[in-house]
Amino acid sequence: MESSGSRLMLAILCDDCAEVAKLLDKGVDINYIEPTGYSPLHAAIEKGNLEIVELLLKRNANVNRFSQYVLPPLHLAVVCGRLDVLTLLIACGASLETKSISGLLPIHIAAQKGHLDIVEYFVDNKLYHVDACSSDLRTPLIWAVIEGQKEVAEYLIQCNADVKKADVFDSIALHYACESNHEDIEIIEIFISKGSNLDAKTYSGETPLHICVKQGYLSAARRLIESGARSYLERGASGNSPIHLAAQYNQTEMLEYFFKMGISVNFQTVDGYSLLHVAAIFGRSQMVTFLLQKGANIEGKIVSRGTTALHLASSSNHCDVIQVLLNKRADVMAIDKKGRIPLDFVYEHFNGDPNEIRRFDMKCSMELLVKHMLLFYKDIEVPTPSNFPSGTSIDEFKHNCQEEIEQIKTCLIGNTTVSLYTFLQALRNKNKLLNFLRNHELQEEMKNIKQYIDKYPIYSSFLPMVLEEVHNGKERLLLLEKADTAMDIIVPKLVLECKIHILQMLNNEDLSSLIESVKVEFY
Repeated sequence: MESSGSRLMLAILCDDCAEVAKLLDKGVDINYIEPTGYSPLHAAIEKGNLEIVELLLKRNANVNRFSQYVLPPLHLAVVCGRLDVLTLLIACGASLETKSISGLLPIHIAAQKGHLDIVEYFVDNKLYHVDACSSDLRTPLIWAVIEGQKEVAEYLIQCNADVKKADVFDSIALHYACESNHEDIEIIEIFISKGSNLDAKTYSGETPLHICVKQGYLSAARRLIESGARSYLERGASGNSPIHLAAQYNQTEMLEYFFKMGISVNFQTVDGYSLLHVAAIFGRSQMVTFLLQKGANIEGKIVSRGTTALHLASSSNHCDVIQVLLNKRADVMAIDKKGRIPLDFVYEHFNGDPNEIRRFDMKCSMELLVKHMLLFYKDIEVPTPSNFPSGTSIDEFKHNCQEEIEQIKTCLIGNTTVSLYTFLQALRNKNKLLNFLRNHELQEEMKNIKQYIDKYPIYSSFLPMVLEEVHNGKERLLLLEKADTAMDIIVPKLVLECKIHILQMLNNEDLSSLIESVKVEFY
């Protein structure tokens, strides 16, 4: 059977003011609470019927009633954007100091919702200080910025809201502006013009620039730097600089901007923690490729630990990163300060469970490292942890690699005396590779290199590396030939051995500059 309280709520929902009055006259509880926590006053406010709200208030409805699940009536009026209801509630004694369960005053909700007229009413009538704080110390300005309420934020700033005031997380409004604004930097411009601290740090050490970099907001980041933000220059031990974050979050466009500013691709912390290290740790294979193309030092080590990017990628079993690094000739036998090679870092994750070895990422990482070790280092003893069960798949893989290498040793390239094994080993020695490529017959046979490598299932994966190295080698040979002529013009009497040594020391960019300097047309 329907209760009298339910009939009252139904009458409110039906906007039947006469029925509401009749039920109240019959003694229905005006402060009846539904299971949802709503009272008749809540229902009337949400319905937006000012006449019923006035009636309930005249009949002494509890103007401050709320629960864990329901906002106070005044807060609810703000949520609904009803300034007329709000003023009526205040006139009838609604508390301006009551906070919601989440610690918000009505002005904070008005700022969140973008109800500019209500915010203006509160501030203009001095009902709240412009910097009134919620329980987490956030001001109306901060809440407006978090929710992207630009008009409200601009009004509060005009009212001299404190742009430097921080919340419980030590974040100021500018932090949130950088987080919520994409390419619309007008609000950021306003904060800059009002003297906001451009290098203010949150409790976790993030500046506004850190946030822009993580989000990939290049226009905002550029504007902060142009206005004096300097946190990108920090080289603290943590590696938490904005430039490192760009590598961590795959923000190549952001890094391009930093590089154009003169920041080195090998930018690192005081401990040698580089951008490449960050990309390797977080498994960002595209970023690793990008940084290496820009000239990142592939063998750079973290000073305190002696670890390279390959060690770091191996420690997290990032197979794709390991593959990229090995293809770029990362030293698979590099040792850290404890004498550990990258393979040891993979082994450190083994918990003694044989099934763990069969897990794809671990198996892939081990196999990539092992096959490079066996091919490029003669008579190497590939280590196996003592807790590895005998007869595991990795033992079988080692055996298969060694068998395949023996076959590769007998495979001659074309009609030359160079074996595929000797040629593959030359991939790690640029000068040796160039000497091979100076052999015209061998260079021509490189067009068919796929046919040679595809015979060997394990080492067929080396094909992309071979093709890239051959292409780079041919390109360098052409540059060396032109640079040799340029050197003859510049220093015609230079001893041949000296000339060869000098040219070998120059990178491709230097060779191109040398060629350009003599302004001779080459064919």
